[in-house]
Amino acid sequence: MLNIGQYDKELSRQYPGLFVILLDQSVSMNQIDERSGQSKAQLVTRHVNKIIQSMIDYAQIEEETGMRKNYASLCVLGYNDNVYPLVNPTRVPVSIPTLDGQRTKMVKTTREIRDASVLVMSCTPD
Repeated sequence: MLNIGQYDKELSRQYPGLFVILLDQSVSMNQIDERSGQSKAQLVTRHVNKIIQSMIDYAQIEEETGMRKNYASLCVLGYNDNVYPLVNPTRVPVSIPTLDGQRTKMVKTTREIRDASVLVMSCTPD
């Protein structure tokens, strides 16, 4: 059976992918999530950062250069009444090797994880 419209080419350096992440920047994202005590924006930011880190980690390191292989580029756009870039002010997608070289500071966060039998406090870098 032919799946029309389904793209099945594997990502490679010859055929790099493009990932576009859209982030809601409206006022509603300031609402506090009762379970975590964080705003919706903080929660989404943490998850998007994990996705980006996973993309970087997935790209293997080139032995000759010591840099990540370029399998994909990323564009992160915030939107409310307007759309604006969050990673690159020129709106040009950023390659994974470039992202790897532009790491910003690590911010430690403390999250409370509730279990019926024990209370565990964990610190995880974002």
